[in-house]
Amino acid sequence: LGTLDQPWQTSEKALYQQALSLFNQKKWDAACNIFLKLEEAHSKSPSLLYNLACCMAWKDDLKQAMEYLERAVAMGWCNYIHTLQDPDIQKLRNLPGFESLLRKMQAMEARYNVDSNGFRNAYSWTNFGAMARSGEGSRYLLCTMLGFTSGRGNSLDEVRSYLRRSKAADGTQPSGTIYYMLNDDIRSKTRQYAFKSAVDVLQNLGIHAQIETGILPQSKSNVMGVMAGTSNFAWLESKSMILPGALCEHFTSLGGALKQDSSQTPITTWLRYGAAGTSGTVVEPYAIAAKFPNAFLHVHYARGCTLAESFYQSIQNPMQLIILGDPMTRPWAKIPVVEVDGLIPNQTYKGKIQFQAKVSAMESRPIHHYELFVAGRRYAACFPGEKFDLETSYLPDGKYLVKLVAVVNDPVQTNGQLIVPIYLQNHGQEIQILACPTTICYNEMLNLEIAMRDATEILVLHNARRLASVSGPVAKVQIPGKTLGLGKITLEILGITAAQSSAIAQISVEILPPPVLAASSARIYGKPIPGLLLTFEGQQKIIQSTLAKNWLLESGVQSEQSFVLQGYFDVPSKTIAQFQLRGIGAIQLICDSTTVLDIEKSEGWQYIPLFLDRGSHSFTIKAKVFGPELDIRFGSVGTASLDQSLFYHFEP
Repeated sequence: LGTLDQPWQTSEKALYQQALSLFNQKKWDAACNIFLKLEEAHSKSPSLLYNLACCMAWKDDLKQAMEYLERAVAMGWCNYIHTLQDPDIQKLRNLPGFESLLRKMQAMEARYNVDSNGFRNAYSWTNFGAMARSGEGSRYLLCTMLGFTSGRGNSLDEVRSYLRRSKAADGTQPSGTIYYMLNDDIRSKTRQYAFKSAVDVLQNLGIHAQIETGILPQSKSNVMGVMAGTSNFAWLESKSMILPGALCEHFTSLGGALKQDSSQTPITTWLRYGAAGTSGTVVEPYAIAAKFPNAFLHVHYARGCTLAESFYQSIQNPMQLIILGDPMTRPWAKIPVVEVDGLIPNQTYKGKIQFQAKVSAMESRPIHHYELFVAGRRYAACFPGEKFDLETSYLPDGKYLVKLVAVVNDPVQTNGQLIVPIYLQNHGQEIQILACPTTICYNEMLNLEIAMRDATEILVLHNARRLASVSGPVAKVQIPGKTLGLGKITLEILGITAAQSSAIAQISVEILPPPVLAASSARIYGKPIPGLLLTFEGQQKIIQSTLAKNWLLESGVQSEQSFVLQGYFDVPSKTIAQFQLRGIGAIQLICDSTTVLDIEKSEGWQYIPLFLDRGSHSFTIKAKVFGPELDIRFGSVGTASLDQSLFYHFEP
């Protein structure tokens, strides 16, 4: 709302949003009355003055409209591209002085700045943007996509790598540079109005930032951020290096459209080369600045906001945008180091326990409050110097991870945390793990046997997701490994008795990849023929591509007619790949003589991971589908339809 203006009260922000809503409803007089009332306290707000100019223009008071526009520019309104295109001031464009104002906006250094704030899903908001009282208004969650392994996505290893890399960047205070790229592409020009202002603010914060001419920064080894404007780019050709925690994006209409036949460079490319986060739209939004992050994305980030907070504070209309990456990474946050008095790790407690959270003696910033989380739930909060009283008699016996969070007294509400493992024993209850393997393969069943004296129910949970519930004091449970994912996981066991005394326990299991499918000796069969071999009703045809929706019908296969599709493909190194199949009917997939899918009535997508050794591999699909339609995709770095460039067969 302007850098020369006075701070806005919450009630004033709500009025402003109400006026904008009336404006959008074309209720010019009502909107204008509120704008004029707000002008009494905020006569230096460029956005308020600009909206008054728009109101006056619609009311045909063109003299007043020009006066407000002149004042807006004098106070820092410099978005000349928006002004040039805005239909709300169309009536002013032929008036004397309008072209002069446009030139002034284009030439002036933007005196543009914004506040940065932390976000919590516990906050609720009114329809006009004001914070609501507890129990009223709407609550929100900031959402990003962690990874995408289909279409033009990344490999599983790439996703793991950039998430680990971004987590390790937290609080590191990186010394890299943020690059704002200047060129003649409308994607660049749309956001240029705030480049100079953002660079000034960043430099005042001690962050290196600069404006460069071109598509990408060239031969730079210190890239901590890129704000580019281009439909396509080749990062490797730039010979630059992205540092951990960097935000990079390029303002594309279809950068977030990750299907294989999209025309613009996908946002996943940034993550492949080291960025922690990026964004792109999924449909054509045109060069509308409000639908993309503005230049102050990097200012919010540099002030210590998380990736998610930074993106959502720099976008006005995010509904067409995909934000991809680690939402919690915060490389410039000054994270407080939390300590505790009165709580000893791995100690057994009962009844009421009292302890006090504090920050390291090296911490100089004031702490606003501390929060206590038990078993993942917020239990209490207190101010510095106060103690927590934790009544444990209401909790099940067993092991707990007690989390203490210190929240800094600043607008970003930077927080640090300490996790203390403790044991509670109030009810004389204990869960016994009678059988549990330490490792299983992804395609195996996890067999558990659990017992608790006098239990009426035993629950098995994974990240609060209920996997099993068994009545009685003994539970024998089978859980498919593929529902748990790969790597080390922790399951929580909860036992409940009729007397409502209970106990909890944790089980750690590592989910391993299934045995790697060995390469076949396909090459001994002779010269490979590009394409796949389709067999049905005694006929054989070569399929060059499965991209078209009706490729089966064009090949002669009728609805619910049995067919077999066969092919070979080469894998340059050991990898995790996946087949994706979608069709209504019976589908069987065999890879290297191993049946990896056999379903009698498939509806919707089937995702089949494969762990493949280096070399040649074969696959066979036996199916009978309705339509006939079968969407088939394969890949290890994203996925694509099957075609003759990667798949081949041999003479039968």
